[in-house]
Amino acid sequence: MEEYLIEVEAVREYFKEGIQNALERYEEYIQMEKKTEVLNWQN
Repeated sequence: MEEYLIEVEAVREYFKEGIQNALERYEEYIQMEKKTEVLNWQN
């Protein structure tokens, strides 16, 4: 049972890191879109 719980915790960490990575990339995307929007507005 303990091995199972260790595996479950490892999977949880893996998904947690993946979600965090996705959120960071989404933030970067939003910032790039804002810059693009400003550049398009100026032209």
